[in-house]
Amino acid sequence: MDEIELPTGEPSTALDDERLRFFLEHQDQIRIWAALAAEVQDAVGGLLRELRVDLIADPRVDQLGIRVGSRVSGETPTGPVIYRPTWCKDDEAVPDVGIAMGWDGRVDPAGVWPKTNLPYVGVLCSHQTNAGRAIETRLRMETASRLDEEPKFRNGSHWVVYRPIKSSKDWWRDIAKWRAGLLDELLASWTRWSAVVDEAVSPED
Repeated sequence: MDEIELPTGEPSTALDDERLRFFLEHQDQIRIWAALAAEVQDAVGGLLRELRVDLIADPRVDQLGIRVGSRVSGETPTGPVIYRPTWCKDDEAVPDVGIAMGWDGRVDPAGVWPKTNLPYVGVLCSHQTNAGRAIETRLRMETASRLDEEPKFRNGSHWVVYRPIKSSKDWWRDIAKWRAGLLDELLASWTRWSAVVDEAVSPED
């Protein structure tokens, strides 16, 4: 009787997949590279805050007769806030409502990385002033039907209404173009929402 030849070597496992082997062999370097994502996201937040400077220099701001700030009255500074002087009630220098850009936590313009959020533009009301709360109430109750397509009202949020901005995956290849596009989004939001806010700030008797 012929002898049976037994197989030699290690048995095949799921970890023999070339992709998984590559990860295991390079995991220390991969971990270092992946950690850079948080630094990139922090840098993006800084660039979004710097848009206020770009806006101040934008000729469209003067043409529209609007001001540029970084917050509404009593609230934490965010991205750029644009407003009319008449939107300031309790504080002459800071508005009770503004059309602004914001983000929640870590931000990824392309929405690719997990546990990150897209930046957005919207109508931001102060919760710290009587005027801000009254404006928010009127926006939610009296003018909701005029903002019923998109975006949606956010109950309980300082952001009465908002619209996310998603950039292309290679947004970072031309930072100047990306920044200019964000300014366009914010000023387009002004065109869309400023008349509605005007009515909420100065309702007809």
